[in-house]
Amino acid sequence: MSIDANLNRIRAWRHHKGFAIYRLATMAGVNEAAIRKIDSPEWNPTANTIRKFEAVIPADFMTAANDTGCPDQAAKADRGDDQTRAA
Repeated sequence: MSIDANLNRIRAWRHHKGFAIYRLATMAGVNEAAIRKIDSPEWNPTANTIRKFEAVIPADFMTAANDTGCPDQAAKADRGDDQTRAA
């Protein structure tokens, strides 16, 4: 999974839950300043910060949500399905 995909899923989970930036920062144990730009394309967290978010976001959301942030539908590429072949 790419870094951009992880960032999109972190954002999507926050919006899905309706969490304020402060609440997500507190849950992940990071400084609010570290994620102040979370909804901006300029957000550039460290790998350590991303791991802290991954620790509080349910694993099934991180693996099943597609890159646009929809938690209800897994992206084909994420599942590794080859949708071009017949079963």
